[in-house]
Parts: sequence; structure tokens; C-alpha cells
Amino acid sequence: MDKIKFSILDEATIDTEILNGIADVVARGAFTLGREVAEFEAAFANFVGAPHAIGVNSGTDAIKLALMACGIKAGDHVVVPANTFVATAGAAVELGCRIIWCDVDPITNLIDLDKLEPILVHDQPAAVIPVHWAGRPVDMKRLSHMVSQHHYIGPRPVVVEDACQALGADGDAEKVGICRYSDAAAYSLHPLKNLHVWGDGGMVTTKAAMTDATIRLLRNHGLQGRDTVERWGVNSRLDTIQAVVGLAAMGDLGAAIERRRRTAAAYSAEAGP
Repeated sequence: MDKIKFSILDEATIDTEILNGIADVVARGAFTLGREVAEFEAAFANFVGAPHAIGVNSGTDAIKLALMACGIKAGDHVVVPANTFVATAGAAVELGCRIIWCDVDPITNLIDLDKLEPILVHDQPAAVIPVHWAGRPVDMKRLSHMVSQHHYIGPRPVVVEDACQALGADGDAEKVGICRYSDAAAYSLHPLKNLHVWGDGGMVTTKAAMTDATIRLLRNHGLQGRDTVERWGVNSRLDTIQAVVGLAAMGDLGAAIERRRRTAAAYSAEAGP
């Protein structure tokens, strides 16, 4: 039997490559940070075009750990678009941050950069989380310029992209998540996403080696070695079994994105102008 029918969600088929990969993980007992996690991270980073990708246990934790790695802490003000899923704000609230809601553009449903500007000037937030809503990218080049221009006290606000709905999306002629104009980008591997695992998972991309190293430390209890704790962290590792699934799914990712684009175009055509 080459294929097993998997009809619970979408009538897709499960290749025996995945099942054999999972069986291998079970035989080795490599459930935590097995080699497949590193392989999946490398494939993900290569697809996005970012220097670093770190696997974590959810898209929510991807946002949270990115903020933590960039120094965001309790009491800091974080700007979040008003229409986003609760997890975007919830990740910051979990750190004890205070949320500043920014309205969105009624046409694009993306954070309204004209309304963000006075927030940057008057509230001096510690971080901004732009959300690439439904695969439509925020103008990160303009946002980055605004953030750089409007910090007068203390460091430049941290920018963490919520790219949970935007893997493979193009902005400014490059894929979202390269982090040319941000400190990090967070992705979800939830079953509703175009690249998904058999449960939950997340990924962070960044261009900064220090951010990469810090998130890797944070996701594993802050452990530098088996018995050495460098700092307080959390338990947010991407399971090796989920990395096996993610690796296999990478092979169909381009086609999956194209199918979604065709479906979206069909809905738009039906809806009319």
C-alpha cells in the first residue's frame, strides 16, 4: 500500500514516507529536538530566504519567543492591529505587556500605517506586531522607516511580523519573513495553514544570529546543556514527529500556495467589484 486515505480534514493522502519517518523517530526515541527538526528548520529558512528558522510548538509561542528574544518584557507597550486573531495580542499579554490597538485600513484590512504614526510619536511603544492578514503583506519597508524615524527616547521599537497567515507571500518583491525590515517573523503550522503539521507547531525566522541563538535557548527551558541553565526559558520545542510531517509537506508547498491563490481568485471573481 503506497498511500493511506486521510479523509478527516481534506481528503488528502498521507505518503508512507511520513509514516516511515515517524516509525524511525519512534525506533530511535528521538522525540525531542531530533535531527529532523534541524532539517525542517533548514528547509523552512531556505524557502523563506531567511538566514535562520527556529521550530517551536505553536504560532503563538513563535510571536512570544520572538518578543522575548528581542528584550520585550512586562509593562512594555506593544502595538497590535485591532482586527487580528486574539493570539497576536495574547502572546504579548502573556509576557505582561500592555496592548495598544491600531486601526486597520478598510480596504486591505492591514494595519493602517497613517494611524500607526501618531502612536509611534506619542506612545513610544516598545514593539510593533504588523500582521500579514490572509496572505496580504504589510508595507514593511514603509513601516520600518516610520519606526526608525519616530523613536526619540530609548531604543528603536522592536518589529515582529505576524506571518502566521502569510508563508510564501511576496512583499516588496521578496518573500515575507526574510526580515529585511523587521527583527523576526512568526509562523503557525496549525492544520488550517498552507504548510501544516499533524497537530500544532510554529516557526520563527530572523536575520540576526543572536536572536536565533536566544530563541533556541528560550524554547528549551533556557538550557545551555543538560545541567546548565543560562536563563529562564519555557518549554516550546517543535516535536520531532511534527518536523517529519513538516518536511514531507514542504515538497507540496508551492503547489498548495498556488491552489489557495486560485481559490481566492475564484471567490473574488464571483464576488465582483
